[in-house]
Amino acid sequence: IFIFALLVRLAYLYQVEPIPFSGTLTIDAKDEDGWGREIAAGDWMGKGKGVFYRDPLYAYSLGTIYALFGHKLWLIRFIQAVIDSTTCVLLYFLGGMLFTPAVGVTTALLSSLYGPFVWYQGLIEKTTLMIFLTTLFLLATLRAIERPGKREWFLSGLALGFAVMTRGNMLIFAPAIIVLYLLSEKRLSSLPRRLTLMSIFFAGLMAVLIPVAVRNLTYGNAFVLTVPSIGLNFYIGNNPSALGIHTPIPSLRTIPEKETEDAASIANMAAGKVLTPSEVSSFWLKKGIAFATQEPDKFLILLGRKVLLFWNHYEVPDVYNYYLFRDMIHMLNLLLTFGIIAPLGIAGMLLSFKEFKKGRVVSGFIIIYMASLIVFYITSRYRLPAALMLLPFAAYTLDLVISSMKTQAYKKLIIIAAVLVPATLAVNLNMLDERKLLSQSYSSIGNIYQSGGDIKEAISEYQTSLKLDPRNWDTANNLAYLYARNGTHLEEALNLVEGALLRNPHSPEMLDTLSLIYLKTGRVAEARENILKAIAMDPKNIELSERLREIEERL
Repeated sequence: IFIFALLVRLAYLYQVEPIPFSGTLTIDAKDEDGWGREIAAGDWMGKGKGVFYRDPLYAYSLGTIYALFGHKLWLIRFIQAVIDSTTCVLLYFLGGMLFTPAVGVTTALLSSLYGPFVWYQGLIEKTTLMIFLTTLFLLATLRAIERPGKREWFLSGLALGFAVMTRGNMLIFAPAIIVLYLLSEKRLSSLPRRLTLMSIFFAGLMAVLIPVAVRNLTYGNAFVLTVPSIGLNFYIGNNPSALGIHTPIPSLRTIPEKETEDAASIANMAAGKVLTPSEVSSFWLKKGIAFATQEPDKFLILLGRKVLLFWNHYEVPDVYNYYLFRDMIHMLNLLLTFGIIAPLGIAGMLLSFKEFKKGRVVSGFIIIYMASLIVFYITSRYRLPAALMLLPFAAYTLDLVISSMKTQAYKKLIIIAAVLVPATLAVNLNMLDERKLLSQSYSSIGNIYQSGGDIKEAISEYQTSLKLDPRNWDTANNLAYLYARNGTHLEEALNLVEGALLRNPHSPEMLDTLSLIYLKTGRVAEARENILKAIAMDPKNIELSERLREIEERL
C-alpha cells in the first residue's frame, strides 16, 4: 500500500515540477516558508511575532527540516509524499478497525488515488500534515474506546493536541468526546472511572496546548491556547455579504499576517484603545453575532447553504485552486474526487449504522466536524478531514456492492441504489460559479508571473482568466496595464480599463492604468487629469507620484 501510494505521489510531483509557477510561493506558502526560515535561523520562540497568528506546527516542522538539511523545497514535497503515503497505510488500519480487513484494503486504495490528497502533498502548506495527524487521532481514539485505559486515552488526547496545532477547529472534538463518553459509556464503567479517563485524555491534550499558551503569554501578553482568529473567521463567514465560502473583507488585506494586523487596527480604532488579541477576536465575534441576531433569516439561509457546500462535489478554493492544477496536470483527471467519495461515504454511513458501533462513532465525528466548519465557512482544505473520515464508509459501500453481486442479493443492491443514487445527484449539484472562481485563480497566476517579470506568461494567464469571466474587472485592469506598458493593443487596453472603471470608478489603480494608456497615445493632458484623481484617492502611493512626474515631463 505504501509503495503504491508513494509511486502515485511521486508521479504527480514529477508532472508538476515543470510548471513555471509551481516553485513560486505565495500568501500562505510564502508565509509558512518565511516563518520556517526564521525558526531555522534560530528564532525558535518567535520573539517578535506576539501571539501566534496561525497554527504553528507546520512552520516548526519546516524550520526543523531547514535547520537540518537546508532550504530545499523539493525535499519538503518528498517528505510530504512519504507522510501522505503513510496516511494511506494508517487508513488501511482504520478501515479494518471500523469494518473488515477487506474494507481496510479498499480504504487504502481509495486514499492512494484520492485526487485532493495527491494534490495537497505537492503544495508547501500544512494540509498533508494535518490529515496524517487527524488519522492518528481517529485511530488512537477508537483504540481507547475499544480498550479504555489510561495510556490509550492519554495518547488520544496527545494526538488531538498535535492535530489542533495544524487546524484549530479540531479542538471541537475535545468537549464532544468528553461529554459523549461520560454519557454513553455509563453501562460499561463507573462514573469515577469515566471521569478519570477523560481527565487523562484532557491532560494529553493540554500537554501539547499549554506550552503554546505559555509561549503566547510570554511573548504576546495573552494566554491563547491556539490562535486568536476565531472571531475574525466567524465574521468572514457570517456577515451581510458572506456566501458560505472565504470571501475577503474589503478593509482587510488577504496576506494572513497583514489581515491580522488590519483586523486589530480596525478593532483598536473602534474601541479607542489598544486591545489584546483575545479582545480583537471578541470584537469580530460580536460583529458576526450581531449579524446573526439582527438578520436571523439570512443567517439561517447562509447556514443551510454552508451545509450544502460542505457536502458538495466542488473543491472550494481559498489560496489554491484544484481545478487550475487539473487543467495543467492531466493525471489529476484520472484520480478520485469528492463527488465520487462523498455519495459512497454517505451510503456507507447509513447502511452500516445499525451493525457497526465504531462506524457510528466516526459518523458522529463527521457531523461534529461539519458543525465546526459551517459556523465559519467552507473551503476545500478545511473540509479534507471529513473526506478522510468518509473514505472507510465509501470502501464499505463498494465492498457491500461487490459481495451482494457475488451472492446475487438483488434486494440489497436495490436498497444500496436507493441510497446511492439520490446522494450522488445531491452531492454533484452545481452551487457556485465555478468559471468565476477559476478565473480568479488564473488571474492570481498572472499576478505571480507579473511579479516575477514574465510579462508574456502574465498576459496569457490574464487572457485565460477573462475568457472564463469577462466581468473580472481587476484582471481586465491588469491586462490593460501590461498592454499599455508594452505599448501594444492600446485600443483594446482602453476598452478594458474603461469597462472596469464603469464598475469601479474610485479605483486609483484603474485610474493609473487609464493615465498610462493616455500617456502612450499622446493624450498627456487627460493622463495628468486622471493621475491627479488617483493621487487624491491614495496620496501615499509612491507609484502614482512617480507616474505624475513621468507625465509632467511630457507636458
